[in-house]
Amino acid sequence: MANDKEKDQLRANLAAVTPVLEQEGAVLSLNPKKTLIATDIHGNSDILDFFLKFGQEKDVDSWVFLGDYIDKGPDSIGVLNRLFELKLSNPLNVVLLRGNHETTDVNTYGEFKTSVSSEPDLFIATNTAFENMPVAVVLFGKIFCVHGGLSENESLSAISKTDSFAYLWNDPFDSKGFTPSPRGSRVKRFGPDVVKSFLKKNGLQLIIRGHITLETGVKFWFDKTLVSLYSSLPYSSPDVKAAVCIADSDAAEFFFYRKDKKKNDYVWENKPVKVLLRPSPLKESDAGNICVCGDVEFKNNGNGKSSGTENGNGSSSSNDSSSLNTNGRNGSNKKASDKKNVSFPSVSKMKSKCKKIMKGKQKSDKGKWKNKKK
Repeated sequence: MANDKEKDQLRANLAAVTPVLEQEGAVLSLNPKKTLIATDIHGNSDILDFFLKFGQEKDVDSWVFLGDYIDKGPDSIGVLNRLFELKLSNPLNVVLLRGNHETTDVNTYGEFKTSVSSEPDLFIATNTAFENMPVAVVLFGKIFCVHGGLSENESLSAISKTDSFAYLWNDPFDSKGFTPSPRGSRVKRFGPDVVKSFLKKNGLQLIIRGHITLETGVKFWFDKTLVSLYSSLPYSSPDVKAAVCIADSDAAEFFFYRKDKKKNDYVWENKPVKVLLRPSPLKESDAGNICVCGDVEFKNNGNGKSSGTENGNGSSSSNDSSSLNTNGRNGSNKKASDKKNVSFPSVSKMKSKCKKIMKGKQKSDKGKWKNKKK
């Protein structure tokens, strides 16, 4: 059970991060050098710290989390505090997608609700932040990341925060088209033809999603055009594995870990699995491969990189900012491997920085973007 100090910290983080999330669109676009993708952390703060250390060792400059941060595990509040502080330290290069546990339909009955049962205002404020989380992110103009699955509307521009049910709940299945799901009457299962059509229409190559508990860490679907990823260890058996993904513009590489009972610690295996991405220019979708982050509209310029133009207010921003350090300081020459502890900046120090970034007041060194309210 979280103590009062942790709850107060969550309140402060919510006050700072909710306006940042409000400025983000339903679909984001990110073109980093290297990103770590993880999902379904489910209240396991020790596992999250394990991922953060691994990302530092791999020199990632962005982080993408596919939802389901709370419930099941013992420390939902601790996970939220870490993730919100990471987001505040570098809002453009940390993506927090919404999962089905970030909805009141689910979390009203989960462990997180129990942990704040004496403070209903905190439960409401947390779900307000959840409601403002983006639904999906496109990486490198090639990878579509989402918690659940696809809807019958293939257009990226049709995805919205207020109508995101399919993207939080739907699952892949071997049958063609959309078929009923045992999860409930509103949930659908989608087949290989749906994935193929969606990728082709939007000029994409791969879908990475979470939502399904796996004892193997990943499951590849439809000739490796879709990957189910599960990043938490659902059981303590040494045979059970979980995984994260390290992706760049050339490949998505999946790394597996397990719990070593003798060491009483998590250990990485040395046999990652790689899915190669095509280097060829991507075909523009009916949405022009647009993805919106705050007031900024990103368009694919045909070479897999995001670009755009600036409107008359003279402001611009950058989705390829300097590399991320989890202590919130950019430009450090200290090697990630030298960092023994993962630390975060204070919320008060980052609050003003976030507002400036999300208002587009930082100058871009990667071209000019077009400001647009979504």
